[in-house]
Amino acid sequence: MSKSSKIFFILLILAGAGGYYAWYLYTKPVANTGDVKTDLSVSSNELFSDFETDEVAANVKYLDKFMEVSGQVRSKSTDEMGVNLVLEAGNDFFGINCAMEKGQEEIISTVNEGDEIIVKGKCAGFNGDVVLVNGILVNK
Repeated sequence: MSKSSKIFFILLILAGAGGYYAWYLYTKPVANTGDVKTDLSVSSNELFSDFETDEVAANVKYLDKFMEVSGQVRSKSTDEMGVNLVLEAGNDFFGINCAMEKGQEEIISTVNEGDEIIVKGKCAGFNGDVVLVNGILVNK
């Protein structure tokens, strides 16, 4: 076997291992939010204000952490991705956008605009709205 064939074979094995690892991460099950320990509790107004004031510091404090966010429902919607709730955050245009976990549809159907609720979810960052993913309704 020539030197270039050996290098090609090694690169082929590394590419296959990398592809397998990427597939594993892509198909890895997401933890059920209900089973995950909450890192902190915060009001929707405080959470939004922290991101609006200093996004870098807010990312350090909240990003990728599971939290309970309390606030008033501004809107709820359903699309092909599932149910989203938006909580008021003291801003006329933006709020806390909560992408709810599958299986929450029945309980969320009882939620109305203006209700005070607590949502548990993982903070995914700030894009005008503060984004929570894998949300579950803690109370109504």
